Amino acid sequence: MKKILFFLIGVVGAFSYFFFFNHTKPINTNEIEKVNPRKKAKVENSTWDASVHQVKSYLKKTLKDPKSVEYIEWSKVVETYDGYKVRCKYRAKNSFGGYVVENKIFFLDLNGYVIKISK
Repeated sequence: MKKILFFLIGVVGAFSYFFFFNHTKPINTNEIEKVNPRKKAKVENSTWDASVHQVKSYLKKTLKDPKSVEYIEWSKVVETYDGYKVRCKYRAKNSFGGYVVENKIFFLDLNGYVIKISK
């Protein structure tokens, strides 16, 4: 009688393990591409106003008064050996409330993050 009881407990335990814990999720190739760190970001000039989304986002986060920025001119995005570079000429308020014109070169890594700024 004990042998039959242990056998039934073993069968129920094995069934429970495979039913509840052995579910494997199929691999979705789209999800793999989203987290691939080697994949390049899309860094390009907008067809509408030639702006670069990543640089505009960076300036919005770092300027004293982001609402005051007026973009004057954008260069074409150039791909470098370790990322991208683009020149942007813009006008924005400084700490004293006066408008200043800046002409800077933004260097972006392969993931599209601004890593360096040059005048």
